[in-house]
Amino acid sequence: MVENVLSLMNELPFDEVFYISSLDGNNVERMLNKAISYLPEGEPFFSEDTENLQSEAFMISEIIREKILLLTHEEIPHSV
Repeated sequence: MVENVLSLMNELPFDEVFYISSLDGNNVERMLNKAISYLPEGEPFFSEDTENLQSEAFMISEIIREKILLLTHEEIPHSV
């Protein structure tokens, strides 16, 4: 794997390389923070009075599903 990364680093202009693990989450937060640092600052894309077309129950279920995936590292049925 290291050889592949070094080869890509020679071919492409990367500012930084992150070795991350989907099994234990190593360096994921560091990589996300770096990605966020590249986002431009500006006016919000949506105004504060913009309504979401999804129901509150749907949004809650998506947050719960996300947390289960992050904590278990397993696929879960969509019915959860």
